[in-house]
Amino acid sequence: GVDKTAGAEAGLELLYGGMGSALLLAIIQNKGAGVLEIMNLIQVFADVLSYLRLYALGLAGAMMSATFNQIGAEVSFVAGMLIILIGHTVNIVLSIMGGVIHGLRLNFLEWYHYSFEGGGKLFNPLRRLSAE
Repeated sequence: GVDKTAGAEAGLELLYGGMGSALLLAIIQNKGAGVLEIMNLIQVFADVLSYLRLYALGLAGAMMSATFNQIGAEVSFVAGMLIILIGHTVNIVLSIMGGVIHGLRLNFLEWYHYSFEGGGKLFNPLRRLSAE
């Protein structure tokens, strides 16, 4: 068999070699414009990382619910039920708001520049109008 470390090293060498070859070929074919492709690659990576925010929101909601459950179990029955009911209601409302707001923000800010082409009038609310 193949040693796992040697296989991983060979895979990384192939990965880096392929990325380098693709970049070099893009530079040659586009007469130097391929250097800008590195910036596009970094931008795509940053956009994908922005979606980790949704994961973090889900994880925070799970931790909040576990905390409310733990606090509710340590107090009296009536107080515990009240803490659990109010806590989970707040958690659900925050989760819905966070998911919608961050999802819209990601779609509008992170992905619109890949496909949206504006064609309307420039919005300039502070322009000076002349009275004629």
